[in-house]
Amino acid sequence: KEQGLGAGLEPDEPDDWAGPDGPPQPDEFDFDAGAVAEEIAAADAAEAAFARSEVQFLRARGTDVGDPTGTPCVHCGSGVSGPFIEAFGIAACHPCRARMATSYKLVTRAFCKAELVLTDKQLDRLGSLKVPNPHKKSFNAMRLYLRVQAEEVALTTWGSAAAIEAEHRRRDEVKLARASDKAKRPR
Repeated sequence: KEQGLGAGLEPDEPDDWAGPDGPPQPDEFDFDAGAVAEEIAAADAAEAAFARSEVQFLRARGTDVGDPTGTPCVHCGSGVSGPFIEAFGIAACHPCRARMATSYKLVTRAFCKAELVLTDKQLDRLGSLKVPNPHKKSFNAMRLYLRVQAEEVALTTWGSAAAIEAEHRRRDEVKLARASDKAKRPR
């Protein structure tokens, strides 16, 4: 045997490269194409079921799902239908609302009354989404308002953000005065 550049790389005998049982036999690579096709079909079915459940979840939350026959989205042009457009009169699809979350933020009735100093009558004139109460299902449904619309009403009512802050301070002073009067009363 010659010792050259490739010495030791080639097998001396044909059985050297095989395992202890010799070269692999075709039955060791038994490949069931039907089983693979079944796995692919099962994966596709699972993905379709997940997509259906996601659509059901979005509908249950009051979120619209793309509808090609609906009103076109003001941002991307895809079809929009569902409770959001019915409640607020704005045609914006769920992906666009998620992308521009600050423009489409929803706030509770309590937030509107406490922070924006709005009355029940003012809130009743605004569009709202009714969603199941997250604290307990037997409680009344929670009403959510579009923050931009609620802030617009607050600014038209009070004139400016400074006026809203002044009203907050005035209400805090009234609360403090009531508490001190109550503490001064004899028991």
